[in-house]
Amino acid sequence: MNQVIVNLWLYIKQLTKKWIFLLVYYFSLIGIFYLVKLLKRELPSWMYWTFALVGLFWASYKTYKDKIPANSILEKKPNILIQLIEGNSYTYSLLEDEETKKEAVPDAFIVLHSRISNQEKLEIDILALDLRYDSTRSSLYFDEYYGAHLYDAVGQKINFPVHLNKQGIYLCDFKNRVSKSPSLNDAQFASRFVNINKEFPDIKVEIEAEVRDLKGSLHNFSFQGEISTRSLVELFINKWQKDGKMDLLNLAHIEKK
Repeated sequence: MNQVIVNLWLYIKQLTKKWIFLLVYYFSLIGIFYLVKLLKRELPSWMYWTFALVGLFWASYKTYKDKIPANSILEKKPNILIQLIEGNSYTYSLLEDEETKKEAVPDAFIVLHSRISNQEKLEIDILALDLRYDSTRSSLYFDEYYGAHLYDAVGQKINFPVHLNKQGIYLCDFKNRVSKSPSLNDAQFASRFVNINKEFPDIKVEIEAEVRDLKGSLHNFSFQGEISTRSLVELFINKWQKDGKMDLLNLAHIEKK
């Protein structure tokens, strides 16, 4: 029902604009004609009404014709923008519980920080968000996905489905578990640090969103970008220096502090 009211209001606005333009245009022509040719004689009132009605019907027809193209203002589609938060796109942390404290290469976590904003003056529902990493060329493995967590402007967590108002904004965190490649042991993993650009390249990331508009139609949006793994590598090096893992530091060509 809301969409019907919006469409009707937009139609009336377009109709009024065209009608006023036609009235001003034709009355100006007629006024100039009478001024020059008929010495300022006034037009009979029925003529004004006739031109007004003709202009109304013509404006109605033009407004109807103008709404036919798919990109018409009356047929706007939802549009959301997914972005990583500049300056705080992601954070890494090592898993250090009682079981993993003694491990030289424990698993880690990455939390990806993003912003989702509604770019149109159309209300929508966010049904789901998904995240994928492409780490096929890396010595790291992004495996277990803990899901997307949405927050409003005051930091309140929100569950799906999420209603996004016109030009509204939500923050979203994606959490994943990260481990060394299953094909590598600790020594092999540490030796990869020597050729860090090749073995730990930037990781491609893709975020997908499924939304529903007020008509019930479904739409998909995506974001593609890259993140660095350098800060995670530094966490491993700091842990080895702290734990005195000289064998791994030597393999990585890192001096103990």
